[in-house]
Amino acid sequence: CVPLQTQGEDVPIYILPGAIGSVLYLQPLAAALGSQQPIYALQTPGLQPGEETPDSVEALAAYHLAAIRQQQPDGPYQILGHSSGGRVAFDLARQLEAAGESVALLGILDTSAPDPQQNWQDPQDDGSDTYQLWSLLQVFTELTGHATPYALAELHAQGDQAPAQVLGWLQQHQIVFTETDTTTNLYRWVQTYRATVQGHARYQSQARLTCPIHLFRANEQTREPDAAAAFADHRPHWGWDGHTGDQVHEISVPGTHVTMMARPQVQTLAEAIRAHLRHTS
Repeated sequence: CVPLQTQGEDVPIYILPGAIGSVLYLQPLAAALGSQQPIYALQTPGLQPGEETPDSVEALAAYHLAAIRQQQPDGPYQILGHSSGGRVAFDLARQLEAAGESVALLGILDTSAPDPQQNWQDPQDDGSDTYQLWSLLQVFTELTGHATPYALAELHAQGDQAPAQVLGWLQQHQIVFTETDTTTNLYRWVQTYRATVQGHARYQSQARLTCPIHLFRANEQTREPDAAAAFADHRPHWGWDGHTGDQVHEISVPGTHVTMMARPQVQTLAEAIRAHLRHTS
């Protein structure tokens, strides 16, 4: 567990990132949730040398469960998961309830319930590392407000030089990578991103939790219209009502799938989350 905020006596919140894997982009949300709310983030393994990314949502949830139980042996637990981390958060809650623990808050930040009919294939996805590199770059640029520097076709044209081009641009704009990072570091991010996206797409579960589910949905379309169409889901509550014996509380928040986690939109998200927190006082 990565401590983002350790002050306060309230029940801790554990936040899982999306396919980007890093907990860095979760810091604005942690800050917006307040200086008296303990918050821990769960970084996806694979970004550091020697780490391997679990190949399924269930395995990734079990990995994080062990870390959470070391930090907080007993419930109630409060869990948030953004993007692909939403399904990991759901499975984490499933495993906690199966162990007899109580989940006081399960917050799903802009992702849908498993659906065997869902098409998770971006029309531009040709299965190459270059596509994954470009897709990861889209997340970085949208989070930071930069225009996308390369079209996918441009990176394909660069061939083996594409990773160096992208890394140089990220370093120039001081996004995540420092001057000492190499394309090896970037490649680890790409592979972790790929494994997480694929695990998210494969995940299927019929589990029904006893806790309610809070679904926080971004109210703006993503930058890429093709991707938005590919990921469209028209089920009520994005299918989560089939996965709880309680209620699904759906809350609309400003921003896109990515920018809902960045300033200034994240402030509204934090206010919505605070309205549903469990406090010890």
